[in-house]
Amino acid sequence: MAITKIINIVAHPQNAVDYICNPDKTDGQTLIYTRGCDIKNIKYTFDSLQRGVYEKRDITKMWQGNKAYHLVQSFKPNEVDADTAHKIGIEWADKVLEGKYSYVLSTHIDKGHIHNHIIFCSADNMGKGRYHSCTKERYRREHLNDEICRQYGLSIPDKSKTASLPYNQWEEKKQGFNWYIKIRSDIDTCIDLAQSFEDFKLLLQDRGYVINDSGKYITFKPEGKERAVRGKSSTLGDKYTREAIQERIDNKMFNKKKQTYKSRPKSVMEEDILKATKKPSIVDLHREDIQGSVGLTRWARRHNLNNANDLLNLARSMGYSSMQAVSLRVRNADARIEEVKKENAKLENQLVNTRTAINYMRIYLDLKKYDNGYRQANDKELFFEKYEHQLMRFDEAMQYLKAAGLSGSRDTLIQLQNSIGTIENEIANNNESLKRINDDIQDTRYIKEQWDLFESSSRMTNIENEMKHNKIKSNDIEH
Repeated sequence: MAITKIINIVAHPQNAVDYICNPDKTDGQTLIYTRGCDIKNIKYTFDSLQRGVYEKRDITKMWQGNKAYHLVQSFKPNEVDADTAHKIGIEWADKVLEGKYSYVLSTHIDKGHIHNHIIFCSADNMGKGRYHSCTKERYRREHLNDEICRQYGLSIPDKSKTASLPYNQWEEKKQGFNWYIKIRSDIDTCIDLAQSFEDFKLLLQDRGYVINDSGKYITFKPEGKERAVRGKSSTLGDKYTREAIQERIDNKMFNKKKQTYKSRPKSVMEEDILKATKKPSIVDLHREDIQGSVGLTRWARRHNLNNANDLLNLARSMGYSSMQAVSLRVRNADARIEEVKKENAKLENQLVNTRTAINYMRIYLDLKKYDNGYRQANDKELFFEKYEHQLMRFDEAMQYLKAAGLSGSRDTLIQLQNSIGTIENEIANNNESLKRINDDIQDTRYIKEQWDLFESSSRMTNIENEMKHNKIKSNDIEH
């Protein structure tokens, strides 16, 4: 499990970078990674990037707003080793920053838990703009963090623990039990069994509830509780108001009766009503409340048989000859989805590398004059002492371009910048393909999931019957 937070850096980030790169915290600086910058030249690099943004936008004040941001990614104690945490941090930083921002990452191992520090420039490498740390971006960072943790088999933070609750629910949750969960569960069970709204109230009363349906809101008072709970959207949820409960019962009864209309042509209105009703659903016989009640078990088996027949009819209406054809369609769609995701992963990695190359190309072209000046200088030692930062950054950029097989020309820079748009279009097209595939397969996937649940429940019933049969035979032998 990894939790994250972000810190604004208003002062210059060099001191913060020096802190996170402390050799005592980073195993002798072996757990440090940089992209688009060097830890010794942070001041020059970040200043240059800021200047590029503001000069392009004709803004005179270079230092306006945050100069950098500081991300912290903390892992659960003993859940991950330092090397893995470092690798996860790099993947997360690359996905969050998308190659647009230069950053320094360090993994600290000096505390009781391993954690990553990421400091990145607020101005992007393209000279187009700045990083916006808004609520939407926070959710995106957390989603990417959870996604990577799942890939590495790490636990995910429980977001519900940080969600706000009304005081009465918070108080009951603090005491170790949330009655609202039990009330919803009992209401759901009684709706499944009820034939009418009055029948629903009687079933709930049999469970020890006191119901008052005379006021603006229906109220439910569980056995052993002093106060009743209102059936309001803000209390129990949208599905537990008087009107919603009535509608759920009516829809359920309509689904049962709709079979009688299959023998005659349906009007357009009837077709619309049928489309608006719930799809056939299977009840999981492994649920504790089902297994603990003979009556509920009998009802669930009868319900599943009826709905399994509806699932078959629904599959045939969609053009499938059998459930095997449904499963094959889902498998093929999943295989295609996986192919597109892998292709997108390659494109996103290519996008990050291209943006990094553009950053180094800009540094190379901007600082080439210092390299030329050094070559022509009479006192090279004095020239180097004066322009050490610029020459070191130029050399770093030149080495990167050489390793990447890129020439340091403006034509190459233009080609790289044009390729950004091409890659982004390919990613967008792939995302559109994923959306189309998921939309097309949605109903088919639902049928398969419900049918798999039906077969699992059927196997459970067969095992129980076989055990009962063997027990009867054993008793006969003993007698």
